[in-house]
Amino acid sequence: MTKRNKTPPRYLIRARFEIDGEVERPDVVGAIFGQTSEVLEDEFDFRKLQEDGKIGRINVSLKTEGGNSKGWISIPSGLGKKKTAIIGAALETINQVGAYGAEINVKNIKGARKAKRRYVKERAQELVKKIESIERTGRKGEKLSRRFELEKFSKIIDELKGTLKAWLLNKKLEKIKETEVKKIKKEIKNLENVKVIVFDGIVTQQLAELAKEEGVEYLVGMRERVKRKPSGVEIFTLDDF
Repeated sequence: MTKRNKTPPRYLIRARFEIDGEVERPDVVGAIFGQTSEVLEDEFDFRKLQEDGKIGRINVSLKTEGGNSKGWISIPSGLGKKKTAIIGAALETINQVGAYGAEINVKNIKGARKAKRRYVKERAQELVKKIESIERTGRKGEKLSRRFELEKFSKIIDELKGTLKAWLLNKKLEKIKETEVKKIKKEIKNLENVKVIVFDGIVTQQLAELAKEEGVEYLVGMRERVKRKPSGVEIFTLDDF
């Protein structure tokens, strides 16, 4: 059997239905095929039109409330304006689905391109809102995270002031070890997962470069003497708090 070419949809028929009982989607589709054939001429037979690619798939969205069913029917049509209108009018003659009384009203017949453009526009607006919501949440989270870090650093540096001690912290800002300032270089070479060093001393160029080599992300000291800050290492001093 030769496969016929599908005609691009020119119009979209949208109809609202209400049924006095609980039915399923196949029941609605079956009623469309069965009852429209009684009022339409042979050239408008739904099955033949679908086989010839003149109309597209019959889409039914349905929900049941209080023992009744209601929803929407949408049918893409590649027929001309008048023939598409005849299809729409035929839908409104359906008065029964399964064993229950039914009423179908065509709400609109729109140009397919116009309907797609409207959908794209409305859907794009929804997606933009989602993106903006995600971005706002992300920025808020980043601000809260940075504020927590700075407050933690400030508290520790105040506690260490005048002690010549250092705290070595992990990524969660949990203390791995407390040591003397003069032993910092040795300790970060031997310990794993040190991401933050807060100490009562001066951040030097040599310490900053070693921190980069060992994967340390933050150095927090009383003062700094660093001319070339290594990438990936943030340096804070008392002045920053």
